[in-house]
Amino acid sequence: MTGALARNVAPARQAGQKAREPRRPVFVRARMRASGAFSDVCIRNISSRGMLLQAAVPPACGSYVEIFCPRHTIVARVVWTQDRRFGVHTSETMDLSAVLGESAPAVSPSATRTSRIAARVAKPEGPSAADLKERLERSRRFSAAFEFGSLIACSAGLAVFAAVSLYEYLSATFQNVTTHLP
Repeated sequence: MTGALARNVAPARQAGQKAREPRRPVFVRARMRASGAFSDVCIRNISSRGMLLQAAVPPACGSYVEIFCPRHTIVARVVWTQDRRFGVHTSETMDLSAVLGESAPAVSPSATRTSRIAARVAKPEGPSAADLKERLERSRRFSAAFEFGSLIACSAGLAVFAAVSLYEYLSATFQNVTTHLP
């Protein structure tokens, strides 16, 4: 071993551990399903057996998650968490070029099996057209009610201001008249 490679591997071997596989730093947005709930995640680095992910709320250690990349689905187990970051380990090796959406030179049997598994797993669906239409209609109703309420409040405020101004003007006039009467 030479140079930087020897420096990275030597401490692991001295401690009696096997060498850590090199990680590839990436920035890939993906969806995650954990405990039946979907959330957004960001893949920060990746190797053939694991990933470093970042999410608003990471899943618990030991839980299984599904990561939905643009053209690939990965099932993995959470092995550590720290703040918003967490690491996952897959039971099978991943084809990094397939996960990252790059063109792969050849298809390995492992990648084909992973693709078949991904095809069977239901992809997360966005809101349906009916849901979007209902949300849009609810938003329209809310904005119309808010506009009407604002108009009523402004009109009431203007009416109170006019009434107070008129009262002050008339009371000053009547006070003037009563002071000049014998």
